[in-house]
Amino acid sequence: MVINVSFTNIVGKTILTQLEDNFTYHDFKALVSEKIDSAA
Repeated sequence: MVINVSFTNIVGKTILTQLEDNFTYHDFKALVSEKIDSAA
């Protein structure tokens, strides 16, 4: 279990790093909020 959690954290950080390369996390949050608003 501990290994799985650690692996997930590493993968999560890697994905976040790749996202930050494309656009800022703030832009990502705004994009998600936009989709949630339009879906509501």
